[in-house]
Amino acid sequence: MPKHSAKSSHKRVQRNFNIAPYALPVAAGLFLVLACVLLGGTNFSYLRKLDDLSLFMSSGSFFHDSLQVPGGLLSWAGAFLTQFFYYPWLGTGVFAVLLAGLWWLLCKAFSFQKALAPLAGVAPVMLLLAAVMPGYLIYTMKTPGFPFTALLGFAVSASVLLAYRTTSGGTMRAVVLLVTAALYPLFGFYALFGIVLAAAYELMARRTWWAAAVGVVCGALVPQLWFYFAESHMMLANAYTGSLPRFGVSSTALWLPYIVVFIVMVFGAVYAGRSHAKQISFSGQVAACSVFGIALVAAFVGRFNDPNFNTFMEMDMAIEDADYAAAVAAARELDDEPTRVHGLYTHLALFHQGAAGDSLFTFPMSDADYASPLPDLALRVTCSRGLNYGFGRINDCYRWCMEDMVEYGPKVEYIKYLAKCSLLNGEMDLARRYIRMLSRTLFHREWARKYMEYVDRPELMVDDPEFAAIRPLMAYNNHIGGDGALIETYISSTTAALAGGPPPLVELSLQFNMIRKNIPDFWPRFMLYARTHDRLPRHYQEAAILFSTLEGKVDWHQFNIDNDVSASFAKFMNLANQNSRLSEDANREIFRPMFGDTYWFYYFFTKGLKTT
Repeated sequence: MPKHSAKSSHKRVQRNFNIAPYALPVAAGLFLVLACVLLGGTNFSYLRKLDDLSLFMSSGSFFHDSLQVPGGLLSWAGAFLTQFFYYPWLGTGVFAVLLAGLWWLLCKAFSFQKALAPLAGVAPVMLLLAAVMPGYLIYTMKTPGFPFTALLGFAVSASVLLAYRTTSGGTMRAVVLLVTAALYPLFGFYALFGIVLAAAYELMARRTWWAAAVGVVCGALVPQLWFYFAESHMMLANAYTGSLPRFGVSSTALWLPYIVVFIVMVFGAVYAGRSHAKQISFSGQVAACSVFGIALVAAFVGRFNDPNFNTFMEMDMAIEDADYAAAVAAARELDDEPTRVHGLYTHLALFHQGAAGDSLFTFPMSDADYASPLPDLALRVTCSRGLNYGFGRINDCYRWCMEDMVEYGPKVEYIKYLAKCSLLNGEMDLARRYIRMLSRTLFHREWARKYMEYVDRPELMVDDPEFAAIRPLMAYNNHIGGDGALIETYISSTTAALAGGPPPLVELSLQFNMIRKNIPDFWPRFMLYARTHDRLPRHYQEAAILFSTLEGKVDWHQFNIDNDVSASFAKFMNLANQNSRLSEDANREIFRPMFGDTYWFYYFFTKGLKTT
């Protein structure tokens, strides 16, 4: 009898305990912390790049062009909101507020009690994950403003369900779904998904099933009618899914957050169609909170968290801004094995700082794989524009900007490079057109004002440090080549082959010959440099003394080689003789502590770099 009383007492306490008053505030607080960590906290440069790889212009033509595909209004609005990522914390705030608004809307649409509110919060958590999950694929994304587009789209779907559920009478409900189907050109897939949610609700409610049936039939027909009778740019295969995110590559993992959102929303619609006036059980409350907790953990663990990518984001934005000191600083902070993108951008930044001759080989040279589904295209897609422009190949830069704009749509980054290439080529009218495009954005107007002044007064370009550094590198037969998307191979080979020109171009050719380990072509450029400069940078000295020793054709003593460099080389050779019988891998680890920052280490131990 006492045992039975204790069990009854436990059940009564469990039944009376209600976690609903605490669940939503705690869940909201955890969500806010996660949003700050995943967005402005750890992805500061990534958010800036999202704006850079998007475009919104306040013009009627841009609005008209956006509406040429289903869901165009969502893309237009998404592109507008993506602009706020130009200031990452501002964009973080806007995105978090809209996600919170979606959370509230879902609770209303699904008629969730407070105890189930955390379950509705799974959807915004997954959309937060979807925003920070693509990694390098943001360069191939074909959906303008994709984080906001999906968020607004699911809000439209939830609004359709809410309107259908709160409208009385079968006729009026049918009208709601007919209007929704008619709005397909504006909202695309998300209008159709709203009809699906209404149908799922009706399956459980069983009140005006014919209204839902009418909506489903219209939802199935309207995309077909739009394709055949409207002037649209969509393909028939994308008639029902065209407004969903387009990643530019097939990747199942990237769809997982959206699939979870679909499941949560369908469950919510089914739940709303059932009688749920009774209080949620304690176990139900715990289950809702547990699912939300799992979603939080999944979002944190599933984010794209690659040190190489994070560093590259910083370097890419710095290179585009011609802030070479910031690019070098970011490269210095990278602890992981770098990719070729890092190596090339580091070389570019050091060259424009005038420090490559002393510092280039103090950075590790490697070809670590990209943490991306696009390993073969990563270098071409991510930095073909910045590298070609920075190394003076402005026509190749212009070419890739145009090709990428056709493939992925107009973006701020493309237009900036197109404008600067046009200015350097003296095509002022063309530059004016590009700059005017950016003058219609929210946060790139100052940039547009600066460069528009060069259009009106080209003589001012002479005093611009960025243009002054690029112009000498253009002193060759500048024409569009056939790089075959092998960006590094093409730039290095063509530049290394240049035999003369302005001093900066000669020095750049010298550096690429060192990187390519091309001894015969090194000597003429080195001798020219030695005759025209009082001081030889350390890496040039290291290459000269090494090549002289290896070939015996040129006496290095005739050059101004520092005593500490010659002494260090003697130690290098002594160590090589002592360990001549060891394997290359073993020697690499032996030499790295003392000589890992020398050209000698690069020459002997860095081999087979993948330059695609």
